[in-house]
Amino acid sequence: RVAGAIVAVLAIVAMVPLWQRNLVRDNLSRPEDIPDAWQEAGRLLDERDDGTRVLEIPGSDFASYRWGATVDPITPGLMDRPYVARELVPYGSAPSADLLNALDLRLQERTLDPAAVAPVARLMRVGDIVVRGDLEYERYALARPKLVWALVQEAPGLGTPIALTPPTPNEPGTQLALQDETWLLDETGLPDSPEVAIVPVEGTPGIVDLKPSDATVVLSGDGAGIVDAAAAGLIDGTELLRYSGSLDADQIDEEVGDGATLIVSDSNRRRGERWGSLRHTRGYTERIGEEPLAENLTDNRLPRFPDRGSDVQTVTIQRGGIEADATSYGNPITFAGDARPAKAVDGDPETAWATAAFSDARGERLRLTLDEPRTVDHLSLFQLPEERTERAITRVRVDVGDGEPFEVELGPESRFPGGQRIELGERTIDRVELTILADTLNNPRRYGDAGPVGFSEVGIGDDPPLIDEIVRMPTDLVDAVADDPAAADAELTYLLTRVRQDPTDRTRDDEERSIARAFTVPSDRTFELTGTARLSGRAADPVLDEVLGQSLPGITIDSSLRLSGSRAQRASAALDGDPETWWSGPFARTVGESLTVTADEPRTWEGLDLQVVADGRHSVPTSLRITVDGEVVAEPELPAITDGGEPGATTSVPVPIPPTEGRELEIEITGIRPITSIDWTSAGPLDHPVAFAELGIRGLDVPEPPAELDDRCRDDLLTVDGEPVSLRVLGTSEDALAGRPLAIEPCDGPLDLDAGEHELRTALGVELGIDVDQLVLTSPAASPAQEVASPGTSTVVASGPDRVEVQLDDLTPGEPVWVVLGQSHNDGWTASADGADLGSPELVDGFANGWLLVPDGTEATVEMRFAPQRRVD
Repeated sequence: RVAGAIVAVLAIVAMVPLWQRNLVRDNLSRPEDIPDAWQEAGRLLDERDDGTRVLEIPGSDFASYRWGATVDPITPGLMDRPYVARELVPYGSAPSADLLNALDLRLQERTLDPAAVAPVARLMRVGDIVVRGDLEYERYALARPKLVWALVQEAPGLGTPIALTPPTPNEPGTQLALQDETWLLDETGLPDSPEVAIVPVEGTPGIVDLKPSDATVVLSGDGAGIVDAAAAGLIDGTELLRYSGSLDADQIDEEVGDGATLIVSDSNRRRGERWGSLRHTRGYTERIGEEPLAENLTDNRLPRFPDRGSDVQTVTIQRGGIEADATSYGNPITFAGDARPAKAVDGDPETAWATAAFSDARGERLRLTLDEPRTVDHLSLFQLPEERTERAITRVRVDVGDGEPFEVELGPESRFPGGQRIELGERTIDRVELTILADTLNNPRRYGDAGPVGFSEVGIGDDPPLIDEIVRMPTDLVDAVADDPAAADAELTYLLTRVRQDPTDRTRDDEERSIARAFTVPSDRTFELTGTARLSGRAADPVLDEVLGQSLPGITIDSSLRLSGSRAQRASAALDGDPETWWSGPFARTVGESLTVTADEPRTWEGLDLQVVADGRHSVPTSLRITVDGEVVAEPELPAITDGGEPGATTSVPVPIPPTEGRELEIEITGIRPITSIDWTSAGPLDHPVAFAELGIRGLDVPEPPAELDDRCRDDLLTVDGEPVSLRVLGTSEDALAGRPLAIEPCDGPLDLDAGEHELRTALGVELGIDVDQLVLTSPAASPAQEVASPGTSTVVASGPDRVEVQLDDLTPGEPVWVVLGQSHNDGWTASADGADLGSPELVDGFANGWLLVPDGTEATVEMRFAPQRRVD
């Protein structure tokens, strides 16, 4: 009885939430009744059912609405229409998850081109998009409601939204305020989203439909390639699309003979994949056969084409006499392609191999393998500098492969360019392996806010080998058509898209700072060249001034740093006479930031008519240090400044400076009244930036940018096989400053490329101010495209979870047509036409099931069943 009583007590204690009348945790509680707007949305979606499905955006790790958490999304329970939305766990088969992830990942990371939305939605048989604007988006750092709402209104091919509520503010709580660069730059001034809205997609075919067997698009790539092709206008979502990775050479020849269009994309990259987040889920592009130095149980890759080799993949080739590998990079939760091991030996101190953010770094290794042995007497180790992370490596083990590893203490000199010199004596080595043994955290109890560690540059000897990375595009499609005479007349496109990040994300750099591609052309071809570029959000202030035509003769205006991702809030904005534009410093780093004005010839500097942004969003300076040619001329304490009530409110603060002659004036911030919020990544307080609307230097007035960008021809943006290709960039200054895409066109007409291998490279946008983000090389078909005949009509007669019956009419006897079931491709689906087996389904449209039917007459009845999970009585 005593034992029984103990068990009973323990059982009751274990049910504390129950006896406290709190069976469900507070963060999972919600009102019993679903909001009226959502119930009305469910009714309307059913009413609008036209045989298409519903796509809900943005994706969410778990469904947490501002009014309550439901874990699973509520929409499927409010309607009877087919539904798709991205969550942490992928539903359906690998192709479906891949296509959905490719679209939503770009939305989450703020790099989705609005032009891609409607074509991809049509391909997925989406007739209505539901925009959920009432998510508790700060919980998982999801896509911002204002930005999602702005995107769907800008996207071509979408109809007029049906808003179920008025625009409604959706403000995060103070503990996860998400007051960051995106908040300041992109969300300010945008209208609020409705809590829920339905956005029609124009021209979407039904989930079951017919498509002609000719004019197919054959794409070498994956779901990311489909999104890229849609953004480039290469598909509209109504074509029949087939992956070359799912076809053999004979099938590709058949498609070419039927007039297929061929697209080779740089998608389907060989890379890691994680499922613990909706952002930063994909790793860097790997080499053929690359194996990790340590097992990573969080790397779980979708098997897109599991029976194929590297010919269907985009892979990296590392040249320069050295290869780089590491046990890990980035952090244990998300991938960070910009922190890959190759960045430690690329000759650029601004990039780095970085690892172990939020985790223990001890035991992490970087291995550098030389193509040929070298005789060297030293290494140089330059680890991440303090401005990138406070954490530092203090001891490493060095192994050069001679059986005599040794340990080295790393001092302060290792955090400055040039690094710490490690003497080896004269040794002949073929590799260098660095193992982290200790860092400045000194074995903490938790690593929740720990920054990364790593190396910006590792030098091997006086003339260190440097990695030159080039990305090789898939070769399967080109190999398949190389000997097919008909392929010489088919339309062939190479689609090159730079893997980039939204520059307002201060935690990430671009995986690819430029486009470097190797690709093979099957026969001599002439290619038309188009593309898109953007004004770089990472280039220095004077570089952007030059691109925008805002440079002053003989004057350079610069800042130590500006707000991450900003193109407009440069130092010159504080000298344009317009108080509604300003220079903004970065988040977190405020004291010590500075603006510098440098003249070619000495001039007299005197008082500043300073205008400070004081709006409750920006920190406010309280003291400055002013120098001329490095000599301090004033250290003013600023008067108390009261914040205004509107974003961008300014206060005038005259600052006297004794007349001083010199070439360079520097204004440094030495004290602030901070405005702070909680940083989402570290969960610690974060100082907001300081902003100056005007410096008020008499005699210096930066002109407004011209309405149109300078469209002169440039030879410094693109080379093909080492030869410059002259380009012009077209667009408005307004679009450029907003980070919108700008058109690219060649100055000298089409490109002639011989059969064989070619290399294409674009310039570094961080250096020239223009990021080339996508290039499209299209060799048109030899003959004009023939008008495609209607394949017939389809009518769904009966439908259920595991069975669809469709009546086909207006067929042309003997003319093949594709019967497409727009559900996740699965070999469990079977189909028969008038009782005749149509065989296993083919993967079509990036995710769906397709059967090729050659009709005997003008009509047929097709029955499709899902065999593995039939209902039973």
